[in-house]
Amino acid sequence: MAGPRVLVIDDEPLMRLSLRRLLRREGFEVLLAGGGEEGFTLVQRNRPSVIVLDMRMPGMDGAQFLAALRQEPALAAIPVVAISANAELLPQGVAAAFAKPFEPIQFLAEVRRCSPKPFR
Repeated sequence: MAGPRVLVIDDEPLMRLSLRRLLRREGFEVLLAGGGEEGFTLVQRNRPSVIVLDMRMPGMDGAQFLAALRQEPALAAIPVVAISANAELLPQGVAAAFAKPFEPIQFLAEVRRCSPKPFR
């Protein structure tokens, strides 16, 4: 049985794949999106337990994604773990925020903390 579902939204293919590998090793089911628009569609269809969101992307960036997510009552409570190469772009009002590069152990601890209980 798969663990909690995590949606990773990042425009960098290598980052998406690295995060998927890291999260799968910990027992999470992982969905991937290459941008905010695709990510928002996947959130609506799949209702993940946690969203990992890159803040700087072309098109719908992380801030626009967060604003759209918070306007949808059925989706607004999904915890978001924000990541960014620029620490100044990390938003307030998210479950956790990490500047790239970040420590995988700390990142996983925050994603687990945001996940439904019990986990593993």
